[in-house]
Amino acid sequence: MLSLDLPQIFFNSIITGSIFMLAAIGLSLSYSLSRFPNFTHAEYITLGGYLAYLLSEQLGIPLYIAFASSFLGSGFLSLASYIFVFKPLQDRGSPMIYLMVASIGLGLVVRHIIQQVWGASPLTIRVVWPRWTLGSITVTGLYIYLIAVTIATAITLHILLTRTIIGKCIRASSDNVELAFSSGISVSSISRFVWFIGGGLAGLSGFFMVAIANAIPLLGWRLLIPAFAVTILGGVGSFYGALIAAYVIGVAENFSVIGLTALNLPTDLKMMVSFVVIVLVLLVKPEGIFASIGGGSRA
Repeated sequence: MLSLDLPQIFFNSIITGSIFMLAAIGLSLSYSLSRFPNFTHAEYITLGGYLAYLLSEQLGIPLYIAFASSFLGSGFLSLASYIFVFKPLQDRGSPMIYLMVASIGLGLVVRHIIQQVWGASPLTIRVVWPRWTLGSITVTGLYIYLIAVTIATAITLHILLTRTIIGKCIRASSDNVELAFSSGISVSSISRFVWFIGGGLAGLSGFFMVAIANAIPLLGWRLLIPAFAVTILGGVGSFYGALIAAYVIGVAENFSVIGLTALNLPTDLKMMVSFVVIVLVLLVKPEGIFASIGGGSRA
């Protein structure tokens, strides 16, 4: 019979949910303005992880600089993909399916470039983090760092979206692009800002994934499906909904591992949790379970 360490399971769920939140917020923000599922988002995550490996492990640069570089590198890749690929297609009136296919194709190009540069073998950042035991919970410095970054990100985005002019412009553009444009808002500039921030946050999720596990060319796809599940469960464009949904998915995945272990099934099947969430929410409440939370929190 399995022995359940519930405090450790819930702490692991917080860690998982924090990574999902960083990956999903950018996806939700960009979708709220551009209105298509961007599969290249997976490569923003992957690039952030490989930049962390390059700077920290290969060049010996301090980890905090690698952290910032993951954000900036993935942010600029996201911005460039919007400016040079997706924005021109949108200006031509391309339907959503064309944009989606373009994002898949661009993602393949970026992924194979990454694989040509670093190879396909798993790569690891060899950093020894301090470790503490609090009762039955094992905590590392990396986990504290991740939780602190997640809290800071949530607070910063909350202030940005509710207390600043640019945040109000983001929310207005998300609700009605045509009305925002006719009101004098530079929707194109707002979109560029959102794509940069969204890509940067994806890069940070890749940074933490590599710091916790390893870097592989398919790294971003480990997070893309959970990120879509978070976006759909939380309600597309709902910032607070995505915050809650990230931790709900995190808890569900960690408890699913217990069930899979008890049934002698591969724990990799925990990815099914995200697929099940996506299908059920689309069938039951397509606007998202938590979409109404926070009122004006749509971004």
